[in-house]
Amino acid sequence: MNFELQELQQQLEIDINQEHLPLPCAFVIFRSLRMATTAMQVNWSNCALGLNVTPAPEVSNVIWANLSKGLWKR
Repeated sequence: MNFELQELQQQLEIDINQEHLPLPCAFVIFRSLRMATTAMQVNWSNCALGLNVTPAPEVSNVIWANLSKGLWKR
């Protein structure tokens, strides 16, 4: 069991450190749960920008180092 966990940890570190394709996305923080819920329920499909609104991923699933890179560096 311990060996399997070590292998998974090594694979996770490899996956985290590899290059990932940038995605055009943003995190939006709301001051209240009410406003966040409203934003999730708005029909964004008619927006000219083609927005796809979803809840943010878990903090542990974000590659934070990629967020500090400029568009041209990615």
